[in-house]
Amino acid sequence: MNRGHTETPPSSPAMLALRKRRGMDSTVLATPPAQAKHNTKLFQQQLPSPVTPTASSGFPVLSPARPWDAGPAGDTVSEIRSSINNNIDLVRNMSFHTPGDSAISVQHARALLSPIDPVHDPQWQTSAAPLGRGAYACVYDLRNSSQQAAFALKVPQTSRKSSHIYKEATILSRLQHARTPRTPVIPFYGLTLVNKSHHKKLRSNETVPAIVLERMNCSLKHFYTYSPDFDNAQWYLLAESLLSGLQLLKSRSVVHGDIKTENVLIDFDDEGTPRYYLADFSSARVVVAGDPRPPSLETTLEYCSPEQMSQCANSSFETDLYSVGLTLLATITKAEPYAELMAAMTHGEPGGSSSLPQTQWLMSAISKNSPLEFNVLHEELWMQWESELAFLALILQDRMPLEHCLRALHEI
Repeated sequence: MNRGHTETPPSSPAMLALRKRRGMDSTVLATPPAQAKHNTKLFQQQLPSPVTPTASSGFPVLSPARPWDAGPAGDTVSEIRSSINNNIDLVRNMSFHTPGDSAISVQHARALLSPIDPVHDPQWQTSAAPLGRGAYACVYDLRNSSQQAAFALKVPQTSRKSSHIYKEATILSRLQHARTPRTPVIPFYGLTLVNKSHHKKLRSNETVPAIVLERMNCSLKHFYTYSPDFDNAQWYLLAESLLSGLQLLKSRSVVHGDIKTENVLIDFDDEGTPRYYLADFSSARVVVAGDPRPPSLETTLEYCSPEQMSQCANSSFETDLYSVGLTLLATITKAEPYAELMAAMTHGEPGGSSSLPQTQWLMSAISKNSPLEFNVLHEELWMQWESELAFLALILQDRMPLEHCLRALHEI
């Protein structure tokens, strides 16, 4: 199979707003100007990693880039530490090797603090309006006026949603520990605080935590929809990235819980090659043996596995792999899971699975465990993507483990 270089698709339209049923994708933004993107990369190289671990602790530690213990930075560290220590699940998310720890120290809280401070550093400006919003959070464009560096800022919709931001930040910090420049998990530059000048829904005396993330080009859903050049070679690179990402998550005991085409973001390197990143960890959790909590189906129905329908099973490493399989399948069919069959059933009427009969039909279709039959409806796809569909059968029907799938992918 030819896996050579393919032409990069045109830039996505400005101000793409990505909505999701429960929350907000980490970011889907317009393609920034080339010079701004270059400056962003240069600026990011100057940022300390927010998750450099020490040998003596299971928690990450950030090398100081500004005074931490006095003034605004010290207040922010105290607020981060207090908020996390009031929730044992958040403490557990940050603990790599010391699961018995019941609190984080000041040093551990510093590890989450971003060097970027929009409240006290006026050179950092957010966009006047959010680029997208969901049930939990909004995403703003964050720019440095002097260097034109651009990031994405994920802010809770209201102060009551702050716990979702802390949860996602602690999960991201756990994952960044093992990342390299090509790790397929969205780069995370720590927590900061924002106020009403950055998010109009806040009261004048409120500050809330916000996540600083790398700015991406578009989502996988947008990419496969508008890129006619998405071919077998690009599919292979995507599959390799997503499976490698799952391997990293599993090594950190993290289940994503909501993998789908909207939660895979894309950026392009200097050669124009797409790079794929898992994003939006608002549904993620750290797997702990013997966890007594009931299952949570805080996910996207179309990407659920059969056992999540028939047994109300919790999200797991296995269901994450199944969702990756459906994500890869969507790039072949150019449609979201079961969308074409649903459209045929409803005579092309919009609404997806929003109505009760449609939802019941979708749950029944998922439970039948025939995702290829229900999604690959055009004969020519079976011929054009024969090897890839045979590989997806290992994931979606045979339910082979991740390690086996990685080996099989390299044999395509």
